[in-house]
Amino acid sequence: MKRSTVLLTALIFGSCLVWSQLPGGTGGVPSIPGMGNIQQLAQKLHLSPQQVSQLEPILQKEFSKITGIKSNSQLSGQQKVEQAQAAQSQTDTQAKSILDPSQYKQWQSIRADQFNQLKDSLLH
Repeated sequence: MKRSTVLLTALIFGSCLVWSQLPGGTGGVPSIPGMGNIQQLAQKLHLSPQQVSQLEPILQKEFSKITGIKSNSQLSGQQKVEQAQAAQSQTDTQAKSILDPSQYKQWQSIRADQFNQLKDSLLH
């Protein structure tokens, strides 16, 4: 049960990264619906500058993976969900080692709020 919760929240967060990118001058850091950009996420989670610098490349990498999965017309919707879930699980594991328990709990809550949006997008 716990593993499925972690996978589900990982899927949610990563999917949010697919939707849009920040306006110019941000180095391509994605904007996360429901969370905003990395700076807004930093404010919500009370991230230190070091945590931000650690999370930023992880989120950029995930964004690239999810974008590739989403645009792959050879995959079914369910396959896209499964591959996105695997990619996001990696991010979630990395984020957990960067965030303190309180931040991680909030991270999961934010991601959970976005799950239905991602699922609908990938399955339709």
